[in-house]
Amino acid sequence: MRIIHVNGVPEGSMGRAEISIPFIDASKINTGKVWFYAEISEENQKTSNVIFKGKLKGSVNDGIFKSTLNLKNVKLWHFDDPNLYKINVVMYEGKTAKDELSTVFGFRSIKVENNRYILNGEPVRLIGMEWTAGENMEMGLAQTKENIDKGLTLMKNANCVFARCHWQQSDYFFDWCDRHGILVMEEVPLWGWETPLNDTLLPVAMRHLDEMIDAHYNHPSIIIWGLGNELDSHKETNIKGLDAMEKHARNLDPSRIVAYISNAVQWKGLEVPDASPRYDMIMYNEYNTTWYGNNLDSIPVALDRIHDMYPDKPVTISEWGICEPRFTGGDERRATEMAEQIKIYSSKDYVAGAVYFCLNDYRTHMGEDSLHKYPVRVHGICDINLNKKDSYDVMKEISSPLVISDVIVEGNQVSMTIECRDAIPSYTVRNYYILADDTRIDIRKMSPGQKINIDFTTSAFDLVIYRPTGFEVLRIGIK
Repeated sequence: MRIIHVNGVPEGSMGRAEISIPFIDASKINTGKVWFYAEISEENQKTSNVIFKGKLKGSVNDGIFKSTLNLKNVKLWHFDDPNLYKINVVMYEGKTAKDELSTVFGFRSIKVENNRYILNGEPVRLIGMEWTAGENMEMGLAQTKENIDKGLTLMKNANCVFARCHWQQSDYFFDWCDRHGILVMEEVPLWGWETPLNDTLLPVAMRHLDEMIDAHYNHPSIIIWGLGNELDSHKETNIKGLDAMEKHARNLDPSRIVAYISNAVQWKGLEVPDASPRYDMIMYNEYNTTWYGNNLDSIPVALDRIHDMYPDKPVTISEWGICEPRFTGGDERRATEMAEQIKIYSSKDYVAGAVYFCLNDYRTHMGEDSLHKYPVRVHGICDINLNKKDSYDVMKEISSPLVISDVIVEGNQVSMTIECRDAIPSYTVRNYYILADDTRIDIRKMSPGQKINIDFTTSAFDLVIYRPTGFEVLRIGIK
């Protein structure tokens, strides 16, 4: 067996596990004698129940064994409830065990519908940020597990539930996202206006898709395969190449979203329409206040122009932010503008999500900052050593699914209003809770737009709201 691919499909209270096992050398497999025994168990859950144990029914075609299991009472994967399962498969020839493999997967569905991402049947508007590996001074792109842990923990504690990666990441990165709950867009690293999708680069891009999807197919955190970033996407040869890539990606994996990221989709009056709206979701790199030479007032105009041209496709803001020192104003401007921009994006119902650029400053040959002996782009809410800037706290606040208001404190009696945000972000919260010293207050399930009042007694000076996974949502001083 070369690998095990599992597509976990939710079906009400049940789940369908679509299993594919390609062979290293199918010519050496005696299909008349080969059979497979599998065991599926809960992986990272409070229990370790075995939900299937037995022989897999299926057949071998074109060198791949395929089997489908219908399973009862499966727990779905969600960024606030990242339930995983482990499948172990033993291949037998007659009575002799010939090979054994295992992998981890989850039951999760994703699609785009009615201007929203639909996660496990629930409409959501997502917020997150770009993962820009390469900041580590000693390792560079060869990141350590400790460095990945630190960066992703910073993202999750800033209420990031959606990450974009310009290029492929390690299995360790995706395993972290699987286990802690971050949705991910993983991309083929095609970038730049001068990059042509010609007969030299297109086969390379196809190979990238082959290897990326084959290696990372089982990770439920991955919801989007990205085709490239900021090409000349009004050029017919590039559009033809992107169309071929999209078709190939869907043939390899029809269960996920496919998208291309554009910085030219807002252009009007061109003979050839932009490539991004040809796929599941328009991905728009929104730099109107910086690279595009405009101001905040130009953003709703640009967004409405996109929607007018392509009314049947929702938009995700795939990048926004401030690159220093190319643009002035520093972190104060970064914090101020991000708060205003998310309000603008939220006001447009056709905007389904937003990904901030980026977590941290990073080394790059494109860097404009020369303070160090290497060029750096000062673009993050953390510095190059992953120390938080002031804008980190602003990002955390605007990314919170909950808003606290009307806090009244009289002695040890506390009263407050909690609202589930109906903007960007927007999703149902379940099993969130408040800690105030040793006092725990459970927050009941809340839908976007819903408000509740909570009264409790505490002598604490501050309180913290947590996700069910233990990550911070908000920290509030009350005395």
